[in-house]
Amino acid sequence: MTDGRTNTITRLADHRPGALPAAPVFFASRLVCEDWQEKVVEYCALDSQGEVKLQVSVTWNAEPLHPGLWTPTASALAAVLLIGQLFDHERVVVAHLLDDEALQPLRVEAREVEIIEMRELLGRRDLRKGTPDLEDQIAMLRFDPGRPDNAYGDALLLKTCWAFVEARLRKAPALLSPPPPPGASSPLSPGQALSLPHRMHVPGWFWGLGAAIAVQLLALSAPWLFPGG
Repeated sequence: MTDGRTNTITRLADHRPGALPAAPVFFASRLVCEDWQEKVVEYCALDSQGEVKLQVSVTWNAEPLHPGLWTPTASALAAVLLIGQLFDHERVVVAHLLDDEALQPLRVEAREVEIIEMRELLGRRDLRKGTPDLEDQIAMLRFDPGRPDNAYGDALLLKTCWAFVEARLRKAPALLSPPPPPGASSPLSPGQALSLPHRMHVPGWFWGLGAAIAVQLLALSAPWLFPGG
């Protein structure tokens, strides 16, 4: 990963704690097939409203003199240029970062692009604290038989996960601030009276009964206390 890329990648700490940033673009790619000569890749990008901004399948050719390198065909090159234009000065959500240029030709080192990894987002400490069953919830989101099994479906899943995280954080604002330390007293809000223990009310007859008993005890003990009387 180059230094230019690290400056444009939004890490988990940049969004902890706090609400999610607005208006992202969701980008997904899918390797359709690959052999030793070529690989076919699908690209799809959705805006924040779920509208398709890009959906295309292209071919990359293997470089004979440089094993492991792939060169774009004319259609792939056109797609890469279009992706660069679409994502310029945009916030882009991807599943995770890849070094494979054919699968993720974002060219972040050449343009002003902010990238957010979904796996980093799902690792937010406040989100996991407020959603103990987060893995199960995300697994349920992934298991959607009606979602297309292609790059478009992958981009839809990113958008669905983003909406899920946003909703969880919005419903639990208390998770965004650290809890008070153990034993710390919470300050009173303005106008809130301090609650003191109520004095126990003793009925009047109780005091009269006690006085009568005291007089009887004093009369019985008088001969012992004053034997010469």
